[in-house]
Amino acid sequence: MKYLGIVLCINLVVIAYVWQNIEVMKMRIQLKETRRAHQGMMQEHDLLRYEIEKRRTMRSVGEYADAHGLRQWTPGDIRVIVVPGQKAAGSK
Repeated sequence: MKYLGIVLCINLVVIAYVWQNIEVMKMRIQLKETRRAHQGMMQEHDLLRYEIEKRRTMRSVGEYADAHGLRQWTPGDIRVIVVPGQKAAGSK
């Protein structure tokens, strides 16, 4: 009977040690998966930033304008509207 208590204590220590190691391994696996997901998201973010910068170039803006029938405006396209009782912009 005396040894039964000692054996139970040793078993509890072993079970606690094994359970702890299992939990540590689960956390390591989860950390690796999280890092892999983070790396994938960073690559996707970089690709999207590249696409944004590519679309901001004058060449792509010009191609878009040509494709949609837009043209470059000229000084003749500008109309000045004078509102009575208002000062002109830039005058004091």
